[in-house]
Amino acid sequence: MKKHLAAALLVALSVMAQRAGAQQPINIELKDGRVIESSQALTRSGNAVMVTVPMAGGQQGQLGYDVSTISRVDFPEPADIQTAIDLLAAGQTDQGIAALGPVLAYYEQFRDVPGSWWSKAAVLKINALVNAGRASEAAALVDELAASGDPEAVSAARVQQAAEMIRGGRYEEALPLLEASIKETQNKDTLAQAWFYEGVGLSSLRRWEPAILAYLHVPVLYPEQKLLVPQALLGGAQAMIGLQDRKSARDELEEVVKNYPSSPQAGMATTELQKLEKDQNQNP
Repeated sequence: MKKHLAAALLVALSVMAQRAGAQQPINIELKDGRVIESSQALTRSGNAVMVTVPMAGGQQGQLGYDVSTISRVDFPEPADIQTAIDLLAAGQTDQGIAALGPVLAYYEQFRDVPGSWWSKAAVLKINALVNAGRASEAAALVDELAASGDPEAVSAARVQQAAEMIRGGRYEEALPLLEASIKETQNKDTLAQAWFYEGVGLSSLRRWEPAILAYLHVPVLYPEQKLLVPQALLGGAQAMIGLQDRKSARDELEEVVKNYPSSPQAGMATTELQKLEKDQNQNP
C-alpha cells in the first residue's frame, strides 16, 4: 500500500513539475559566481535546493545547495501562468484561479528562492480573488507573500497591502508605501501594480493630473500586463473625465473596447462612452 502511495505521489509531483515549467534546463546562480545547470526538476530538502546529478555507473544522485548561497534560480516560465492570465483577462475568474493551482503547489517549496514563480502566481490569484469579491481569502495570501523571505515577493506584498488600504479608503496612508515600492524594486510586475494602485489612490483623492500620469505608466511601460492595461486605461479615462478632458477620455475608452473586447473593463468603457455621448448631445 505504501509503495503504491509513494509511486502515485511521485507521478503527481512529476506531472506538477512538468506543468510548472520544469522540463527545460534550469540554471542555479550561486553567490560565489558559479552556475549550476540542471536538466531535471528541482526539489527541496530543508534549507537546501536539491539538484539531480549523474554519478558513476549510470546512476543518479542529488546535491544540495543552501538557499542562503543562491543568488537566483532561472526557472522557466510555467505554461499555466499564461493560461491563467488569458482566462482572467477574459473574465473567467474561477478557471484562471484553477490554472494557477499547479504553479502554486509546485513552487510552494521554493517561496523563499529568488526566481521562483510562486510570488507571481500568488499576486495573480490575489487580484483575481479581490476582483471576485473574495478579499478575505486574498488577505491570507498577502500575508503568506510578505512572509516568503524572497525580497521580490516582500515588495509585491507591500504593494498588495497598500492596495488593501486604498480599498478601505486609507488613500493617504497607501500612497507613500506605493512610492517606496516604486523606488526600491526593479520587478516589472510589482512596478506595474504599484503605478496602477497609485492611480486609483490619486483618483480617489480627485488629484486628476498625477492620477492620469500614474495610470499611463502601465500601458506605456508595461504593455505586456494584459490584466492591468485595460484597468489602467479605464481608470485614466475616468480621471480625464474628472479633468473635463472628454476627447482624451474618449480615446482611452475606445482603446479598451477595441483592443480588450473580452476584458471585464470593455463593458464599463462602453457605458462610459455612452455617458459621454449623451453629455455631448445635451451640452454641445
